[in-house]
Amino acid sequence: MPAANEAIAVLARQARAEFGVAVFWSIPLLPEPADDARNVGRQLAKHGGMAGLRLAAQIERTLLAAEERSWR
Repeated sequence: MPAANEAIAVLARQARAEFGVAVFWSIPLLPEPADDARNVGRQLAKHGGMAGLRLAAQIERTLLAAEERSWR
């Protein structure tokens, strides 16, 4: 599962670096990668335009895949 958490954390960091304060001015960095990525995805979907929506969808797919693997 560490590889999945790393992939999730990388996507969240990428989003924060790419969109910056224009999207993430009001949300803190959370210590749990999955929780942080969920917050990042929500903000991207709301305030990130079409590029943000695409990245939010990628984050969501990665989160779902990680959850699916954890059930096996």
